[in-house]
Amino acid sequence: MSLSRSVGAATTVAVLGVSALAVAERARPQRDAGVVDVRSKAQQRSKVVARLEQNESVEVVRERKGWKYVRLDNGLTGWVKGEKLAEVAPAATLRTSRVAGSKDVPPRPVAYGDYRIYMFDMGTGLSVLVQGTEFTLLYDGGSIDGKEVPDRLLAYLFATVGPSGGDGCVPGGDDWNAEPSTLRIDHLILSHAAREHASALPRVMECYSVANVWDQGVGSGDGEGAESKSYTAFLEAVAAEQGVSYHTYAAPDANARLTIGSRQVPLQGSWVRFSEGGFAVLDDVAGFTVLDSGVEAQDPSSIVIRVDLGGASMLLTGDADSGRSGRPDDPPDGAEKRLVAQHSRAIDVDILQVGHHGSDTGTRTAFVDVVSPSILLLSAGPYDMTSARAPSEEVVDALAKTGATLLRTDVHDSGPCDDWDHVGDDVRGPGGCDAYLIEVDNP
Repeated sequence: MSLSRSVGAATTVAVLGVSALAVAERARPQRDAGVVDVRSKAQQRSKVVARLEQNESVEVVRERKGWKYVRLDNGLTGWVKGEKLAEVAPAATLRTSRVAGSKDVPPRPVAYGDYRIYMFDMGTGLSVLVQGTEFTLLYDGGSIDGKEVPDRLLAYLFATVGPSGGDGCVPGGDDWNAEPSTLRIDHLILSHAAREHASALPRVMECYSVANVWDQGVGSGDGEGAESKSYTAFLEAVAAEQGVSYHTYAAPDANARLTIGSRQVPLQGSWVRFSEGGFAVLDDVAGFTVLDSGVEAQDPSSIVIRVDLGGASMLLTGDADSGRSGRPDDPPDGAEKRLVAQHSRAIDVDILQVGHHGSDTGTRTAFVDVVSPSILLLSAGPYDMTSARAPSEEVVDALAKTGATLLRTDVHDSGPCDDWDHVGDDVRGPGGCDAYLIEVDNP
């Protein structure tokens, strides 16, 4: 697992792709090492001068008899037992392209050690897919647009993951062959229960096998509380999923029964609790860390995760924001303030999914400065959120000034997709025009 930008490695981003530049040798704590002590001498009983968290890395200056002399980002130096550290991978090359139709999805499988990130065009909603050779991760999947249907997301998944689920799962708008087999999504993460993040997920779970579902577990969404239609349908799908591991921040029910309306529905799998700071392994060099549950604060928001993909890193924020409407130069508040205060190093990543669809409730300049992304993912549509216009022109202008590559799903919402067809049904809504692919090529 690599913390490429947070460790100072130069990640190069280009549409056509150029070679990445690696800098000094870096190391981080082994996955099972927990917090690692940095000592004043290469001796186990010497003074502890600093401690390294799982998401931190250090420059390795030299080695001696099983110890590494390291320099922290704040300038402190000291000794760490060599077996406690793992080498950080060189920075990756990131290549971006628009997915204007299924023809733009690479036909070849993902090469081992490389990764693909898709931001799908859901209209006014959000869905991000991460693929490796050994895993598939889906973060959110929904839309608030009345004409959008869950099959929009299904069409994207048919194009990227593959057809799954048989005749009843074939989405309209494209020429698909029904496949009787059921493909697997390893991790499905719902950032929070709002309709524009959750409405398409029951259909996904109907047609794909899902191994792990991640959810706050506290309900709410759509302005109707825990019994909102989209979240209720999501919980029903989770309960019916055979063998699923259901991860929630809220404490599990002792009898593994989900409360859905007035009913107690048994879960057809296991129920486990996750914690902030928890790490999930995706493959040998990829994984994700839960930085914020979005539950404990007075201004609940979204599950925020950092995804590490070898030499590249990404922050998925859902609707995490600063809690109120304001200007980009206002100081961060709410979730953004917490992330800066508690995880300033961990949120320093290559790719940032812009929170709350780019509305003026967040994406404060001070927050973006700490993240220092090379690529910005902005998923928005033609309709406003309940409390804010999204995206805000001021926010978009501020993001443009960062020099990062800004990818937006709302480019063609007011008109046709130029000379290409939608992914999925052409007449159902604004989605399907402006999806994007980021290819992560590790050296």
